[in-house]
Amino acid sequence: MCPVLFSAQYDPHPLSFQRDPHSVTGKLASVFQPTMAILILYYLDTRISTDDPMPPWMILFGIHYNESGFVIRQHSPHFQPSTPFSFDAERGGWRANSSIIHDDHRWDLLKLPQHRGALLATLNRIQGHCAHVLHFLKAWDGYERACQLLMV
Repeated sequence: MCPVLFSAQYDPHPLSFQRDPHSVTGKLASVFQPTMAILILYYLDTRISTDDPMPPWMILFGIHYNESGFVIRQHSPHFQPSTPFSFDAERGGWRANSSIIHDDHRWDLLKLPQHRGALLATLNRIQGHCAHVLHFLKAWDGYERACQLLMV
């Protein structure tokens, strides 16, 4: 089993990025859910103390796009501690943070060649980051066990 480290989701509704960004964000989040579980298990298995921060490389990238353009989002696991008097919806536990890191509705790839560099450099860094994350996961002695747990 190989974790999903990058995903692209087509949104058939033009201009829906402004109207309802959560529809495609939810789809990307569901694609990343098993990999988020693996990242959480890695963190819990390799940390030395409960105060250890989440490793900074535990980020997954996703793109949603349509005829109007595209949005690049980063997704990362996050632990929300319980607080006294919290409502059921606000209980503590593991969550996935999602935020926009690039938003372009003009299609950078259709611009003049000298204006495409920043986008292509971002996509190249994301590709290198995916290889970096996979390297850490495969070097972890609990990787195979975590994958088997998720396949059951």
